[in-house]
Amino acid sequence: MGMNMGMGMDMDMGMGTGIDTSETSTMIPSRTYTNDDITSLARAWTGFVRQRNRGNVEGSGWIGNKNKIDPMMIEIESRDRHPKLGLNSRYIGEGYPECRDLPERHFLRTGAKYVLLGGKSTPQNLGDDASWEQYSDKEFKRIKLAEGGELYNELCDPDNEGKCQFKPVVELEKNLGCDPTKDGVLCDIDEPRVVRAVKGIYYEYERRPCVHRTFYPNPKTVLHRKYDDAACADPQDVAAPAACCDPTNLDARATWASTFAIERNTYDTAKKQCAKQGRVLCGDYRKNNVGNVDDYKSFPFDRLSAYHWTNLTCDIKVKIEPSGGGTVAVVHLPGSERGEAPVHLRENNPILFRAVWDDESDGAGPIPAPANKCAGMPRCEVLEDEGRCLCSAVPVESIAFSSMPETVQECLDQLRVGAPHPSSFDNGVYSKSADVSFDAHVSAYHRNGEGAFSTNAIFECFDPWDGRTHFLKNVISKVMVGAPPDWEGSKPPPVMVNPPHFISFMDMETRDAHHETDAVLDQYVYHRNTPTFLAHRLIQRFGLSNPSPRYIQSVATAFRTGTYVEFQSGIEFGKGGYGDLGATSAAIMMDPETGVEPENDPTAGSLREPVLKVVGMMRSLEFKNRDQFPFLKLYSRRLTTKIGQEPHEMGTVFSFFYPDFECPGRTTEASLSVPECGHLTGPKIIDTMNGLYSLIKYGLSECYNGFGYRRYDVRYNCRVHPGDYNAARGYLTYPNVGNPAIEGKSAIREMNTLMTAGRLSDDALSEIEKAYEAHAVNNKTQALLLAQQLIASSPEFHTSGIVQTTGERRLEVSSTAAMIQLKPYKAVVFLMFGGGMDSYNVIVPGCEGTGNARSYDEYEEIRGSIALRPDEILPIDAAHSPNANKNCSKFGLNHALPKLRDGYNAGNVSFFLDVGSLNRKVNKDNYRELTKTQLFSHDAMQKECKRADPFHRAPGTGMLGRMADACTSAGYRTGSAAISTNTAPALSATQGGSPSPLSVSSNGITPFDEKWSMDTVDILTPLRDVNKKYRPHSNMIAEKWSEALLESITSNSDLREVLSTVELSAGDKNFPNYGLADQFETAAKLIQASDRRKVDRDFLFMNWGGFDHHSQMKSRLESKLEEMDATLHAFQKEMTAQGKWDDVVVVTGSDFGRTLTPNSNEGSDHAWSGNYFLYGGDVKGRIHGEYPSMLKNFPKDKTTRSDNNLGRGRMIPQLAYDSIWNAVAGWMGVKEGDLDDVLPNRKVGGSRLFWKEEVFG
Repeated sequence: MGMNMGMGMDMDMGMGTGIDTSETSTMIPSRTYTNDDITSLARAWTGFVRQRNRGNVEGSGWIGNKNKIDPMMIEIESRDRHPKLGLNSRYIGEGYPECRDLPERHFLRTGAKYVLLGGKSTPQNLGDDASWEQYSDKEFKRIKLAEGGELYNELCDPDNEGKCQFKPVVELEKNLGCDPTKDGVLCDIDEPRVVRAVKGIYYEYERRPCVHRTFYPNPKTVLHRKYDDAACADPQDVAAPAACCDPTNLDARATWASTFAIERNTYDTAKKQCAKQGRVLCGDYRKNNVGNVDDYKSFPFDRLSAYHWTNLTCDIKVKIEPSGGGTVAVVHLPGSERGEAPVHLRENNPILFRAVWDDESDGAGPIPAPANKCAGMPRCEVLEDEGRCLCSAVPVESIAFSSMPETVQECLDQLRVGAPHPSSFDNGVYSKSADVSFDAHVSAYHRNGEGAFSTNAIFECFDPWDGRTHFLKNVISKVMVGAPPDWEGSKPPPVMVNPPHFISFMDMETRDAHHETDAVLDQYVYHRNTPTFLAHRLIQRFGLSNPSPRYIQSVATAFRTGTYVEFQSGIEFGKGGYGDLGATSAAIMMDPETGVEPENDPTAGSLREPVLKVVGMMRSLEFKNRDQFPFLKLYSRRLTTKIGQEPHEMGTVFSFFYPDFECPGRTTEASLSVPECGHLTGPKIIDTMNGLYSLIKYGLSECYNGFGYRRYDVRYNCRVHPGDYNAARGYLTYPNVGNPAIEGKSAIREMNTLMTAGRLSDDALSEIEKAYEAHAVNNKTQALLLAQQLIASSPEFHTSGIVQTTGERRLEVSSTAAMIQLKPYKAVVFLMFGGGMDSYNVIVPGCEGTGNARSYDEYEEIRGSIALRPDEILPIDAAHSPNANKNCSKFGLNHALPKLRDGYNAGNVSFFLDVGSLNRKVNKDNYRELTKTQLFSHDAMQKECKRADPFHRAPGTGMLGRMADACTSAGYRTGSAAISTNTAPALSATQGGSPSPLSVSSNGITPFDEKWSMDTVDILTPLRDVNKKYRPHSNMIAEKWSEALLESITSNSDLREVLSTVELSAGDKNFPNYGLADQFETAAKLIQASDRRKVDRDFLFMNWGGFDHHSQMKSRLESKLEEMDATLHAFQKEMTAQGKWDDVVVVTGSDFGRTLTPNSNEGSDHAWSGNYFLYGGDVKGRIHGEYPSMLKNFPKDKTTRSDNNLGRGRMIPQLAYDSIWNAVAGWMGVKEGDLDDVLPNRKVGGSRLFWKEEVFG
């Protein structure tokens, strides 16, 4: 989500135009991230939980309700601790110093941070138990600073009288010394956790962000104090305390050697502490044989620290999963006979993470796999049960640069390991190099005594792009896999990057999880795409839907550099830091493009947001609440349904609008985006205008489809005259329509200024004045209200463009104009399962036998906890299907679909297996390079499912729209309608190719401008005069409003007249009480009225959402399927009663299928291929295609992926949607010669095409 909302999906050149692919053969855009990136980075968001409820927070009231106000907190035990490969093949943590490289006594160096805890000694972000507070300083050793020490003085921060102030946060601005006589134990430890400044005042030391290597030299075994766990630790890391043994009697009780309780040390420090006791680090002694003496007899030592150092060696290996680019797992083999590695580090651990392998073209060996005998390496073995390789892992370091890099970009690209600031070391450790780079942004520091450009050299690299300075170590850290350190064999060994990770594999701390989260956010925020992406989106919200590349670049530069200079005055805005919103806002609002005269640019401006229309009118015309109703209250339950938007309630997690939404018509032909057009449907236009008219005429109330509530303090109903606000809780006060002294024309011109910024065209202004004068003779109040309504109906009010009209009225075309019906009727109903239906739990393979690659056994094995049990499956037989079932003729449907099963048995349902959006025939090796559609993305794949045109050969059109065009050209009378959703893009047709599609609400047809019977003012005629024909170079977005408004009014009137008299043949109680049933009932009425509508080909589209089941998929899907089953059965009964069941087909599709394997929440995630069906009286009941084979050689080999499995059961589809639509188009009457226009990708998609004879008849 963070990536999609912050960076966009496609790489950009900095101007919002994407990266030019016109010279490439694939036309595939460069992606900012992949599904693998999403999966990997999702691990960085594990462990977040809501905080407990607290006072002064409104909640839902039930027990256990979680706090939804305060930020979430991290539950460290639930956090993934393994390396995470992020964007651009860079690990989270690259560029950060390694913890092993921090300078000695780093807690006394510049930048060291201390956070005030107050009177409690328990740290906030370290894993110390709060119950330890009860122990005294004698029972529980704590670090106590002596007055006069340098650290004490920094924390004290005395005032003029010498009294300590104790700042909440102290960050050292200089390196501090350490005097044993004043600073005591600080001089002997590797790292403190909490220090006591004075009695009752404690500070937590927050170590600067640093990372651990996954593979390191000379690992040592650490043993768990309480359990039989043992692991490897880096001897140079501050990883564990010392457990000391008597070298002459190793069976004697061991002792702790700690300077303070809960201390962690490096291996060398631990040895020294034992030596002070005359002891040595313990080896493999008996379990529970670690205690202590004297001071700690009563303290619960088993809770002090989980692991402690031993003198045993340890071995770290890597387990390689060859699929998915060679993911790996870390395996620890401790040198202890009594201890075994914890689950996440054992040989059989299932936790794989992505690796970055050197290419074979660069001299490295291939990724080890059983198929290549683990790359032929001597220190590898094949794990037969897992189908993986287990290999030795030797960390290898080499010098990155032996001279100064020529450019800062070379420095940033080559160096992955960070370093501390050279000044944080003692004087004389590092010296600045006299060598000069060609790039002034690069400097070098050499470690004295090691010569120039050693692996310990530090480069200071200033990145001018984002203004950050990076300190990077002159080292390339890799891992040689499967070969000994001195390997001189004939085959080159496989090599991978040594992955960093923030969180220790043994000693997990919340502090490190916070650092990791910050690093992830930094990858998003500082991504090269972020400034451009945000600039484009922010400009759109400021009223310009299609900013120029220059404008986007200007705003992006202001965001990136943190400064903006206004070109005329020379005034500079911003403080000069990356992401400065002051500079960004100034760049947006002061750019010359915002001052361009809109009449000079037909693409300028935007459609206003629905809520802003309502709020804008209330502010401009001075809305006033009644005293007894001081708070504005809108009828919020209906507001989103009415106008498409409501404050604080977005339709999706991404936004109120899709930023690249394309309106059908000229705007699409001009490749313009109109985000707000997503809500420009017929029903919403009618409801918006009714609400605005009601506000004008009756005040804020529910009268005549208004946006508010009526008064409850007096007995007023809605039988009021326009201008009578007695039933309203508030009303518009400007102009005072009841004041006879108001001069009409003057008021109209002032309202033009207030409501449209004076942009009404001269022609529209003249028409409004004429309408006012015509009615003012009889009723001046109603005439002025009419003028307000007309301004509120104008394109200038609803858009920010300027209109140039021809002075001619638009033609009034009735959607039910009389035509001669010449051909038999047919209809296709396209049901879109929004969100990505898990269709692998709709139809499942039913064959038995372990040798069958598509058996129920295989299905149950891979689906695990989300698989349907045998008693949850309704068997069906596919023996009569084509290709009759090379592998299996037994299938089953979800038990929530008994009626659909009956339909299949009756020969009216056809299933198509392994289907999806397929640009070309691809495999798991080339699908990224050959697929243009942004896979696994809701928005992109929903569009592609509706468009079926991945390479935009018919831009701005949808599958049903092109089919309607073809049928129209073949002589059919076509009709198109979207039910309770937008017509675009599924029904979008070419301009003039077929009649414009309708938007129909399943809630019924609301009359336009319903008035009380005594109101005789007619608005339709002057409304058309305000929305006349436009000149060719007039504003396109404004023109879209006028077209949509007039078409909506016409179709609303026609449909209301037609549908009000429709009586369904199966009775008005046939359809169940479901939202989906309402949509199909509306479709049934449109089909019933086809003769009155004078159409013989109908294309109906409906979107049914709620299928994004990332949790509890099985039960949630079952509920949806029950609704669908009952609805489709009712629809079949109604069509049969109408005598049209053989003339109608329901076609289903979805964004994508879902992963075959479950996630940790009993859900499934975004994938690709799915299974869909056709339902209709003329459909042949068959199963087309083959159920995907998920594994090879099941059940012997349960890990080797099939050739079409991208991992986790993300299956590459073998059938494209074109395969199905090819048959449907033929059945609807599309000529074979027109099929390439209807399905532009059908001949290059690479999947077989079905013909109408195979599917219908």
